[in-house]
Amino acid sequence: MKLTTKLHEVNLAEYRNLILKHKKRFAINIGVAAVAAIVVAFSIPRQYKAEVKLVPEVQNSSLAGNLSSLASMVGVKMNGSSEDAIQPELYPDVKSSSTFLADLFDVKVRTLDGSVNKTYRNYIIEDTKVAWWSLPMKWLSSSMKKADSSTSAEMQKKTSANIYTKEDNKIIKTINKRVQCSVDKKTDVITIEVTDQDPLVATQIADSVRIRLQKFITDYRTQKAREELAYVTELHAKAKAEYVESQRRYARFSDQNHDLVSNYFKAESDNLENEMQICFNSYQQVSAQLQLAKAKVMERTPAFTILKPAVVPERPYSPKRLVILVMVVFLTFIGTLCYYKLV
Repeated sequence: MKLTTKLHEVNLAEYRNLILKHKKRFAINIGVAAVAAIVVAFSIPRQYKAEVKLVPEVQNSSLAGNLSSLASMVGVKMNGSSEDAIQPELYPDVKSSSTFLADLFDVKVRTLDGSVNKTYRNYIIEDTKVAWWSLPMKWLSSSMKKADSSTSAEMQKKTSANIYTKEDNKIIKTINKRVQCSVDKKTDVITIEVTDQDPLVATQIADSVRIRLQKFITDYRTQKAREELAYVTELHAKAKAEYVESQRRYARFSDQNHDLVSNYFKAESDNLENEMQICFNSYQQVSAQLQLAKAKVMERTPAFTILKPAVVPERPYSPKRLVILVMVVFLTFIGTLCYYKLV
């Protein structure tokens, strides 16, 4: 123990003497590194993060719901009983699809200072800031874009809605990096995180992604019920038209022959009345089916609980300027120490 203590004392004394001997060089290196770290930290554009948390309603049968409740008490999650083919765990894949991300192109965004008010696509192209060392690459990219602008415009006219230009694909990749979606496997809580250089834009896009994800989930879960409703609505309109037409035929025949008392008139009148009654019964049945179809759509429409709404962030998420400064200064100190130790 005494030998180990003495070795530590010798090592610490050796390092202290080394630092004091080359203190001027240490001060210069650390000073230069600190200035460089500050320049780099302040050159990186600030990023703000907006977050939204929501929980969609899950449709389960009563027995499956009871089993799921019992399973959740012991920390086990049962997914096999859900009626949905698209489970909450797949929502991040839905968010990452090109169609979903391209739908954000036309979202109107406004910066916090009010200087920018345009579509999200144009905002990414025209107002995204980069560090000074990335400016040559940005200039080269913009020059190449101008050279290919006529070709891209012509191509965009010929392409369909699901085929994107190179520039569109690049923007889609940028949005996919900025927009993150995750799902807690135990609680089904969906977390949407959006990072952007402007806090208000990040908040607006986070809310837009939430709205579009809710719409996708609602459309998916109600798709079959809405198809049934459309079919029953068509049958209802047809049954109503047939009933109204039978009413008119019966009324017209009765008005034209109200003075007649012949057996033919009675027989024809009874036939028209029976036909009208059949049409009315059919119309009544379809009306009941229509109400049931509407109720089924409402039943299948999920309710969403927003646990955390999108709020404009006050502080930037990155870069961590103090962390960059401390790390660079520390590494410079260690590097200088190792250099004089080895020399």
